[in-house]
Amino acid sequence: MKKLKRKKAEVKKIEKELQDAEQIRKAETEAWKKEHADDKAAAELVKSAADVLANFYKDNNLNLLQHSKDMVPPTVSSGDAPPPPPPTWEEPYGGATGESGGIVAILEMIKTDIEKDRTKAKQEEDDAQKEFEDFEKDCNAQVKDLKASISDLENEVSKKEDNVAASKETRGDKKGGLDATLDKIKDTTPGCDFIAVNFEMRSKNRQIEIDGLDKAKAILKGAAFDEDA
Repeated sequence: MKKLKRKKAEVKKIEKELQDAEQIRKAETEAWKKEHADDKAAAELVKSAADVLANFYKDNNLNLLQHSKDMVPPTVSSGDAPPPPPPTWEEPYGGATGESGGIVAILEMIKTDIEKDRTKAKQEEDDAQKEFEDFEKDCNAQVKDLKASISDLENEVSKKEDNVAASKETRGDKKGGLDATLDKIKDTTPGCDFIAVNFEMRSKNRQIEIDGLDKAKAILKGAAFDEDA
């Protein structure tokens, strides 16, 4: 019985551990789904911002790159006329193309980092799920083996209980037969006691009767006896 109780307790322990693992896994999956959706939305937002900025400069024929030669003033030879002044505010505004190009690059880099994080998180989620499934498989296998062992022990206990019950029934039948015999003996005891007490006297009387009959038989045949005989 102790072995049976121990195995049942072990089954409950494994089932509790599996239940706790399932709850943790469920919470982790829900958290990953939310983060995955948030990262996806963030990547799409960054991409959208980069596309809007790039399209703006493309639609307006603006160069996103600021060439260094545009930033360095031309050299002037001795005796030559100075170059014309740089464009003033009267010229059409071309936007901060250099800074904008850097922003687009940064946005692309941010988008790439977000996508890398999403890929890494997805791999970690897949690994965690695989680990849980292996753990679940092992737990179920242990529980199956333990329940099979418990079933065998319960069958063994049941057989022993049946044997004990049968043995008690057999002993009860034998005791009933013995009680009946004792009751019969008890019922016949008074007659037996009377016979036992009077047996010697009855035996002597019976012998006297037999002797008398034998004597009478002899007289009838002409035998003569002394009166004292």
